[in-house]
Amino acid sequence: MLQRLARLRRHRFFGRAIVGIVLLGIVAAASGIFVGGKLEENNQFCGSCHTEPETTFLASFDHAIAQGRAEDLAAYHHRQVYPRKSPGAENIRCIDCHVGEGLMGRGIVLSLAAWDAVKYFSGTAQQPAKVVFTIQNEACVKCHEQQAKANLEKPQVPFIIDNHFHYKLFEAGAPFERCVDCHISHQEGAEANQFQFRKAIIPVCEDCHKKEGKGPIKMQ
Repeated sequence: MLQRLARLRRHRFFGRAIVGIVLLGIVAAASGIFVGGKLEENNQFCGSCHTEPETTFLASFDHAIAQGRAEDLAAYHHRQVYPRKSPGAENIRCIDCHVGEGLMGRGIVLSLAAWDAVKYFSGTAQQPAKVVFTIQNEACVKCHEQQAKANLEKPQVPFIIDNHFHYKLFEAGAPFERCVDCHISHQEGAEANQFQFRKAIIPVCEDCHKKEGKGPIKMQ
């Protein structure tokens, strides 16, 4: 066997064959990423493999359109049309938030998606699925930067809740907190209070105060 391999390596076409295999692999990978990128733009494609709880989430999207009101923050986003009244405007899709921001974020999402596909088709996928890669802050800021920066010019004293936290998203060296830890996407709530949950928000406040070394550590 080793002798055969040695003879094969000395063959004049061996180098070309290796280069061809590598190029073929690159083309296949690029094609897979392109096709996958197009397919994931369809919410139903996402739900075809991600069965639970994603099928429940997609049902809430349909309810939001049919009823004219949303049951959770993700469905509320889906019901909105941006930019309003513009040609080709469309509802917010799963991939608009879950795409993975930046080269590293996108690479992580694609890798996880490929692994999920392997588990799904091999019958080893666990349901309900668990979140492995949390939505990045950049995914929220790319649409909500203007809102987050709306109160940057207001003084920090007296206390104004709208600029007490959001401004830190743009402050170098500020404690890291996730937008989705306060703004939970897939938990039933009410549009009237913008789907805010005190039980989720207070721990984030306490964690930020602890990291800052000031402010109340216990708020409940």
